[in-house]
Amino acid sequence: MAVILPQFDLFYAPVPKVACTSLKLMFFSAENGRPFEPFVVNGRTRHIHNAAYATTLHADLPLARLTDMHRVAVIRDPVERLISAYRNRVRHHRELAHERAPAKFAATGLDPDPDLGTFVDRLEDYAALSPSIHHHTRPMVDFLGSDPGWFSEIYTLAELDRFLADMRARTGQPLTLPHVQTGGPKLDAGALTAAQLRKLRDVYAADYKAFGALLEA
Repeated sequence: MAVILPQFDLFYAPVPKVACTSLKLMFFSAENGRPFEPFVVNGRTRHIHNAAYATTLHADLPLARLTDMHRVAVIRDPVERLISAYRNRVRHHRELAHERAPAKFAATGLDPDPDLGTFVDRLEDYAALSPSIHHHTRPMVDFLGSDPGWFSEIYTLAELDRFLADMRARTGQPLTLPHVQTGGPKLDAGALTAAQLRKLRDVYAADYKAFGALLEA
């Protein structure tokens, strides 16, 4: 389940590639009084995402339970978020290169080690091949819904200091934000062509419609 902390009357809606892992680790410490440590069950490592707080689609949230809680989320520019997913999941973790079904690449003609432009050009194909890529590149509205007014407060990634201060005040704890999932080469939108940027604006049109005004504020 998503991050629901009744003792603080608080709900945080995680979004992949928006400081999601760092914020989950922070909230785990707030809820449990200790840092989260991965552990192994039946030979498989359990991480914060599958042992404590799942990243839940908005459609699957217990909305009635959350009605009276303080509901918060963090957002970022969709193109920057997509590039972050490429940097971390494709280049750093090498998820496509380590895909367990290489025949899928042969069938689709996909490069298992694409550059950023190729990744954007074939984004739908890579997402269809890899559940992780699909998860990390889904639009933010899939996780947050399309009504920013449903949240008590929405912060941009650039406002993490304000977010942290507000969460310290709400929990009464000296919270710190760990920096994780930062691996990968430094890239930005300048590495994309105008056509690729237009494509991403179309792919994430619902995000820009829902959150564009907040991102531009």
